[in-house]
Amino acid sequence: MGLVTWRYRITALLFLSFWLAENLQGAGPVSLWYQQPALKWEEALPLGNGRLGAMVFGGVTHERIQMNENTIWAGPPYPQANPGGPQALARARQLFFAGKFAEGEQLVKREMLPRAVEPRSYQPLADLILEFPGHEDFTDYRRDLDLRTATASTAYKVGSVTYHREMLASLADDVLVVHLSADRPRQVNCRISLVREAAMIRSDGRDALVLSGQAAHGEDNPGVKFASRVAIYADAGTVLPEGQAITVRDADEVTLVITSATDYNIVHPEQPLTRDLGNKCKRDLRKVGRNYRQIKDRAVTSFGRRFNRVELDLGPGPDRPTDQRLAALRAGAQDEDLAALYFQHARYLLISSSRPGGLPANLQGLWNEHLRAPWNSDYHININLQMNYWLAESANLSECHDPFFDYLEGLVPAGRKTAREVFGCGGF
Repeated sequence: MGLVTWRYRITALLFLSFWLAENLQGAGPVSLWYQQPALKWEEALPLGNGRLGAMVFGGVTHERIQMNENTIWAGPPYPQANPGGPQALARARQLFFAGKFAEGEQLVKREMLPRAVEPRSYQPLADLILEFPGHEDFTDYRRDLDLRTATASTAYKVGSVTYHREMLASLADDVLVVHLSADRPRQVNCRISLVREAAMIRSDGRDALVLSGQAAHGEDNPGVKFASRVAIYADAGTVLPEGQAITVRDADEVTLVITSATDYNIVHPEQPLTRDLGNKCKRDLRKVGRNYRQIKDRAVTSFGRRFNRVELDLGPGPDRPTDQRLAALRAGAQDEDLAALYFQHARYLLISSSRPGGLPANLQGLWNEHLRAPWNSDYHININLQMNYWLAESANLSECHDPFFDYLEGLVPAGRKTAREVFGCGGF
């Protein structure tokens, strides 16, 4: 067989592999599902497009959707190095070699280390609150996270009406989207509000909520400025602004499209962007439009290009809620399919928290509800950051590695300065 023929075959195989990666729909559902709402943040279902994230609780009368934007950090880098570091290091070495370890350590602390400053935490964007009056007595409840479509759903019945709620984080349109519907007309009634400490929140006309603020720890050295906008599109019914909230009455369905913008400059973090954040949010939402089904189709297709590359089949699993399967496993039951679900969930989280051109997954990926997060939810490069990316290559998610590599390369200039000024060394 000639070389040209082999080249044609290789080209055809490569084309087929790329086509399968983008179009393979998988053998069946891969989902986490439960028969009750989340009672705490750790039980909520995560969504993310690499920049915007959400934790969906699935409440009935009161739904909390906790949202993040991955550049909202509460302060600038550490202060400059102390002068005279190389000279102090030379003296400290003399003390160490003379066996005077305690004296050498005190010299390093006194003359080499910069003034201790608490690292500034990664902070949340806001909570989106949805309130549904008259839904206290409900039946047939189910919430789930479909890993193939990256869609979180909540469904239940009140009387003879079935209510359905879907949420997704679209990479294609770079927005969060919530869709509210019922199986009978004019049944969607909802109050929509935003909650965020240290932020300005108001309604903008009849169909939008806007938020603006600046991340900070106290008054000194404030961090990233941010804004967010929630566009509210109701089919039928009425939309009524109420100060910091908007109420929808008697609608057939409602679509909420949410975006955010910050002044963080990913190319030059020390130089914040100068732009009207509120107007950017408005322009971005105008491009997306209001057609939920089209938005969802674009989002599912975009997510599937990465997720559907890998199948892991360890045999069928029981048709039981995920928390019950976990409890049975702890009690000694065999459930190999749960291991496959665990593997695919890990892939899902990496896709959702690390996208090319953005920041890498931080200590909590993308998801954090605290103004002062545990360990500041920051980048610990002794091991934690690397652990986020252990499965990137073996799970066929190579491009998810790119933000990690970009971040490391971005540390080089500051690292060279530190090596030179603190240690009198080359490298970084």
